[in-house]
Amino acid sequence: ATHARTGLLVCAAADGSLQSWHARARAPQCACVLVTDGLGAPALAIDPSGAYVAVGLGSGDIAVLGALDLREHFRAHVSSTRITSVAYSADGRALALGDAGGTVWVLALRSYDGAPVRALELTGRCAGAVRAIDWDATGEFLRANSDGRDLRHWAVRSAEPCRPSAVRDCVWASASCPLTWASRGASDRDEGAAARPTCAALAANEHERTLLLVGDEGGGLAVYAYPSATPGAERRRVVAHGGAVLAVGTCGAASAASVDSHDGCILLWSLGSQSRANEDR
Repeated sequence: ATHARTGLLVCAAADGSLQSWHARARAPQCACVLVTDGLGAPALAIDPSGAYVAVGLGSGDIAVLGALDLREHFRAHVSSTRITSVAYSADGRALALGDAGGTVWVLALRSYDGAPVRALELTGRCAGAVRAIDWDATGEFLRANSDGRDLRHWAVRSAEPCRPSAVRDCVWASASCPLTWASRGASDRDEGAAARPTCAALAANEHERTLLLVGDEGGGLAVYAYPSATPGAERRRVVAHGGAVLAVGTCGAASAASVDSHDGCILLWSLGSQSRANEDR
């Protein structure tokens, strides 16, 4: 998980260990080990203020940690299966969770300490484990991608699915779902299954142009104009990882980080020149 304004980067492993980094200084900040059942690496998200880190665990629990010291503040049980995706709303007052069974949950959070106070299960399930969730800027709609390579939308207040036409004019606060109308240019590549998108994020280069970063199963990271609604929107693609790209995110002005699912290698990128800036393990 990354936070663009503070340059914070937080990584997690299957054994429950977490490590935070200052991406700009390229130096570790602190580390901790959470009590987990070891069922896969936890899902992570940093809240918009940069104060808290939400951690989805294999037990179906959600833990809220302080972003600066990784000290656990709260823990709540939400799902009977592993939490596979976590996303804060744009105002930081709600948290969306996706689990291995394809269910999406919305948690209301206390504004003064980030604690979860109420959970709402959304109607309908994705076709597989939920891998990415986006909120719209108003907090009224959600969208999600899963292992089943589907795209689903919900109205948060009613907890009911909605048609794509209902969110046609939405301004999305994030673009972590790699399979949407705005990333069709990334999905329609000719390289085949090895280049299928696995993760995505919005970014801006040194000229403040909005870009879409897309990681894929072939270890590539591609830069697109945003929205990349037509084939050919790709600006550059570099195969830099030995395995599928697990996550990508912005961690400062005109910079980003990507994580390799094979060996956990973290690469830092400069988006001004669109070249690799540094590599840390």
